[in-house]
Amino acid sequence: MLILKGGWMTGQLLGTNTFQCPYANIAGVEVKFHLVTGYFELSAGGMQNTPKGFWRSENKPRASHALNCVSICGQDQARKFRQACAFIMARLAGRQQPYSSGNDTVAALERLARLRGSGALSEAEFRRMKAQLLANA
Repeated sequence: MLILKGGWMTGQLLGTNTFQCPYANIAGVEVKFHLVTGYFELSAGGMQNTPKGFWRSENKPRASHALNCVSICGQDQARKFRQACAFIMARLAGRQQPYSSGNDTVAALERLARLRGSGALSEAEFRRMKAQLLANA
């Protein structure tokens, strides 16, 4: 997974910043969106996830400056990033891991249920991914 960022809002006046994380290291992805702004965040082992904001504030760092985050502005971008979350989580749920246990399947089902509950997955998508996950278990 690559996150490429450039531009003034990301702290890059000239050039770009690239964050790279193998799918095997991804623990989760999520979209935190409020009225008109928010952010996409990728979680991986060893990364401390703390609340972030779109704009700079005293108690929250800017999501645009975090390597594992992308700032979102507008409902359309939020929808697209939620779809990306669903795609990534489906890929994570379907990956085969050596020596996986039944607990991995349960954890993947719980992730899918959370995505369905947040609206990132429709009921039909949830059922299809759940069937695929159980077939590979």
